[in-house]
Amino acid sequence: MITIVSAVGGMAISLAYGLDIKETDDPHVNRAETAVESITDVTGSGVYLVDILPILRHVPSWVPGAAFREQANISRKIQEEFRHLPYEETIGNIVRHLCQKILQMAVLTGHRPLEMLSLHLWWMLSATSTRLEI
Repeated sequence: MITIVSAVGGMAISLAYGLDIKETDDPHVNRAETAVESITDVTGSGVYLVDILPILRHVPSWVPGAAFREQANISRKIQEEFRHLPYEETIGNIVRHLCQKILQMAVLTGHRPLEMLSLHLWWMLSATSTRLEI
């Protein structure tokens, strides 16, 4: 059964990024829920000793009781994936769709596809300025 939060989250991701969201067990919605859970786990008041003694934030990660650093690193990775993966998938979809259209246009106009594609692809990649691997 779909929860209201998942349905709203899926709709928000779909509207923001133009991605097709599955009704159940969608990776983007699951990633969003995990990101929210990681924030609430880390920011809970008094969860870690560093909340009581702020000087402990300067303690190296190998010291016993400094588990908050490991949890913060895990949470940071989850947050970065939540921010970057839907965007990168959207840019990849745009580039893939435009490449298909450029090739179709090249075939219809009689131009050599690679010349036409390379000119337009250079423009698209410079306009998107992302770290995508095509």
